[in-house]
Amino acid sequence: MNYVKGIDIGIKLVRLPDGTKFTSTIKKGTTLLNGMAHIVTWKNNEYVVGDQDGAINTLLYKLETDHYQLLLLTAIAVAVPSEQVINISIVTGVPIGFFESLSQKFYNTIMNMGTQDIVIDGRKKSININNCIIFPESCFPYIRSEERRVGKE
Repeated sequence: MNYVKGIDIGIKLVRLPDGTKFTSTIKKGTTLLNGMAHIVTWKNNEYVVGDQDGAINTLLYKLETDHYQLLLLTAIAVAVPSEQVINISIVTGVPIGFFESLSQKFYNTIMNMGTQDIVIDGRKKSININNCIIFPESCFPYIRSEERRVGKE
């Protein structure tokens, strides 16, 4: 089955369409401070994803980091918990002010990830992203504000 999921990887939170969210933090190791985090093994390293004492990534070009890719893979695994092999198309965004300069780069990076194997909370997952749509984050409020300004200047 090919799944389609929207995934919002923000500086503070990762959000999924069903309302699930976890903090956008990562730290090496397996020590949890709260029960909301996930223990993930990726590229032969163990991480805690979503714990309150992990590191955040505020870089503009965050997609080029393992941090972003690990958050994305964790989000996909959480979004499709029942499958061991996950074929998925995702919808995600970039900040509206950087849409023109970053959207193609985001798309290429995500599409070139290939099949990734992770273990999340003791469950093996093989993730293949088949397609990706990148949209400008916060575009709806921006468009609505533009609509309201028309003729009022």
